[in-house]
Amino acid sequence: MDYQEEIVAARNDPRALELCYRRAVQAGEQDAFRQAVEALFMQEQDNLLLAAWHYRLDAADEGQGDERRSLQHWGAALLFSILSGLVFWALSDENLLLHGVMPYLALFWAPLAAGFVGGFLKVIDRQQMRRTLWGGAALLGLCVLVVLLSGGLPSREGREGYLTLMVFHLPLMAWAATGIGVLGLGSPPRRRFAFLSKSVEAVVAAGLYVIFGGVLAAITFGLFETLGVDIPEVVFRLIFAGGAGMVAVMSVATIYDPGRLPEAQQFGRGLSGFLATLLRLMLALALVVLIVFLLFVPFRFFEPFQQRDVLIVYNVLLFAQVGLLIGVTPVHPENLSPVLRLWLRRGVLALALLGVVIGLYALSAVVYRTFDGGLTRNRLTVIGWNLINIVILLRFLLAQWRNSASDWVSALQAAFSWGTNLYLGWGTSLVVFVPLLFPD
Repeated sequence: MDYQEEIVAARNDPRALELCYRRAVQAGEQDAFRQAVEALFMQEQDNLLLAAWHYRLDAADEGQGDERRSLQHWGAALLFSILSGLVFWALSDENLLLHGVMPYLALFWAPLAAGFVGGFLKVIDRQQMRRTLWGGAALLGLCVLVVLLSGGLPSREGREGYLTLMVFHLPLMAWAATGIGVLGLGSPPRRRFAFLSKSVEAVVAAGLYVIFGGVLAAITFGLFETLGVDIPEVVFRLIFAGGAGMVAVMSVATIYDPGRLPEAQQFGRGLSGFLATLLRLMLALALVVLIVFLLFVPFRFFEPFQQRDVLIVYNVLLFAQVGLLIGVTPVHPENLSPVLRLWLRRGVLALALLGVVIGLYALSAVVYRTFDGGLTRNRLTVIGWNLINIVILLRFLLAQWRNSASDWVSALQAAFSWGTNLYLGWGTSLVVFVPLLFPD
């Protein structure tokens, strides 16, 4: 049951809200009630009754139900991570190639991971199952379309070029499908930005898991090598491919509580707090590196115009800046001290401005190469992504110029929330139209 409308009507009536809660408890729908209260509280944080319920429910989560929820959470995470690992392992056979050119696992790892992550999320929180199914169906349809369109290309080079492009874009589509399952369509900017922020945290958490797993695997192989034992190829694949499948689910389970709305997640405590601090330290280092880097650009100005590899570095750098901006921006700025908010704003503005400069520089280089050598699928892709990232950053900077300094977090959240629509639209367009425009 959706309690949103009932809670909105009772948000200033203590008795009505208490009765609504008791009905939710009797129906076993406490999570749905809590999510509705949290959603409204995020919109009306000056409402004392909603604030009291927010802290009451938060304390209840940390009380008697915490152990049960924790067991359910990690039990489901372990189950789906094992299933994901086994599927990754089964598809890691080097002979499993789509159209003889692309390993199935390299192409479809992200949609598969999104499926298992979606299963984990909905086992814990069974609300809004319909939108999860719609997101999964859309992702499955895109994967089938990739198989059909690539199979219809006349040359091996055309199939390989298109599928290589999809290796980088199907993860975006998988992330979008997960977002639809969590957020639905038309979600408010803060909720959507909270999902983006948790996505960045999940990527960082996955990196930490990979580092730990890599060290453990190296030690294991070293021990067996000293004993003169050769590890079979099937076990080798189980460790690496299966481990990657497990990481995909466990990284999400580590930083995300499916029983809470995205904006009601923990952002300043535990691992999330550590990751936020780590990313903000990286912001300072990134600014120093970028400034020094730009000082050397005049001496190597034409390198990206002449060398493809240098141009690729510039475009990867722009995406890294966008990801860092999302990671360092707080979902709830009121939880930071005024001094930290001030310096964080300065750093974010500087990084966004540097991102626009680097983006325009990279865009001019790829446009020059396009006029010189013609339009290709890769150049069309890069031009589109550069334009989108530049427009998002310019929208944020323009909002800062028009509005007061105190609104910078809301402006950035709104810019990236709006930008997710561009990401989804351009990614889908590339999946559908690239094989039609560039069949060879």
